[in-house]
Amino acid sequence: MARNWRSVAKSLARNHSPIICADLRNHGDSPHHQDMSMAAMVGDVRQFIEQQLDATPVHLLGHSLGGKVAMRTALLHPQLVRSLIVVDASPQPSGSKPGWFRSIMELMLSLDLSRPPDPWRINLPALLTHIEELMGCELNSCQAVYDGPTVFIGGSKSPYIDPKDASIQRLFPRSEIVFVEGAGHWVHADRPVEFCSKVTQFLRNCAQTAAAPGGS
Repeated sequence: MARNWRSVAKSLARNHSPIICADLRNHGDSPHHQDMSMAAMVGDVRQFIEQQLDATPVHLLGHSLGGKVAMRTALLHPQLVRSLIVVDASPQPSGSKPGWFRSIMELMLSLDLSRPPDPWRINLPALLTHIEELMGCELNSCQAVYDGPTVFIGGSKSPYIDPKDASIQRLFPRSEIVFVEGAGHWVHADRPVEFCSKVTQFLRNCAQTAAAPGGS
């Protein structure tokens, strides 16, 4: 959720601004909706960029499920994405089992937590409805290609990004893969300084490439 990125956003804003932290639907401060499909979330991102940012191409960063939404947004709407930063996610389906997550969410729903506001800040029923789709989301069948600069940032202790995954290079031909040593899935929380350093270096490289003759 966006509130988990505030300190990272503050650090990145020293060299890159403005930084906008947005929650996916059914997360954090964003509205709840029964439709939690990937198509709906990609539509939200597209609409936000078009309506709130006058369709100005952005450096789009997403973590975990947000990373999958960011990848699909770049593939389907490349004109809106200046560069892509995917944090501990890949084009492959999640290696975790939907049944395990379903059990955890059903347990959360069964707890008597009557104090407002909703302490989970997420729409658990909507997540439960779409858990198989979201966990099984893959981009291997996608025919589109995003040709903008892309970086996949993984945690060295996390299994979600495989450097040998051929779909990364096929779908994102200008991509690179880097790992933050000692970090797990929550890369930005486990090693915030190292994470910000890698993001900043990537954005600097993008700026230098764009400024070079014939750059894009």
